Amino acid sequence: ATLGGTDDNFLVIWNASTGKQVSYTSASTESALTVRFYNNRDDMLVTAGYHHLRRWRVDLDQEKMDAVEANLGSLRRVFKCVALSSDDTCVFAGTTTGDVLNISLEPRVPCFKQAGNELFRKGIRSISYVHTSGKSQVILGTGSGEVVTLDAASLRKLSSCNAMGDVTSIAPIRLSVDDPVKKFYLGTSMSNVYLVSDIANLESSLQLRASCHYHGINDVAFLDGCESIFVTSSTNDIRVWNAKKQQELLRIEVPNVTCTGVALPRSGDLILSG
Repeated sequence: ATLGGTDDNFLVIWNASTGKQVSYTSASTESALTVRFYNNRDDMLVTAGYHHLRRWRVDLDQEKMDAVEANLGSLRRVFKCVALSSDDTCVFAGTTTGDVLNISLEPRVPCFKQAGNELFRKGIRSISYVHTSGKSQVILGTGSGEVVTLDAASLRKLSSCNAMGDVTSIAPIRLSVDDPVKKFYLGTSMSNVYLVSDIANLESSLQLRASCHYHGINDVAFLDGCESIFVTSSTNDIRVWNAKKQQELLRIEVPNVTCTGVALPRSGDLILSG
């Protein structure tokens, strides 16, 4: 399933085997921002966005879709991301205001069930539902770089840590949706990839695994006589790399400054930049 941009706002269903379009329709009268299939059904999915959350049923034979909009009462939220429970009975929705809503999908009309008691700074950018040893948890990534685990039943905060940049994606390491999760990867808007090796201890187990510039690279300079060391320049930073190990060796950060060129003398004891 794909969502169009603000120019069309269409929800389109595709046949993954043939690559052909199955059906399409307007996702809502207001912009839809996220879509997620059910875990246990191929004909059910959820979309959400500006002031709406909808449950969809796809009729593959008739090539059409029917939607039921969730009853949120007086709540008006912009939903940025959603995650379904493993049994598809409820959906956890992250909002731009920084709260998490638990919406039941079991009734004929989906309805608001529960809200978390904490607002997270700069909104919730990514969300994932996981099983751990003994309990179910919801992992949140926020616009302030905070990574948070919540108890899925009470939406109570369990632990947290901080990454560099908006946390835009969360990828649990598991073979199926019911497998217990101990580790997960996360990605940020500053082009950093982290591994959390212990979901019970986020702060002590957060490891930076990969990084690169998050703006365009303006210049590259190699050290004379050494093909493995080079320097790159970009907006906000200059970085030194080991080409053979594909590893960042040094980062020099100057906020709000764009470096357009770098050079290395033969001695290699300094970096010239401009």
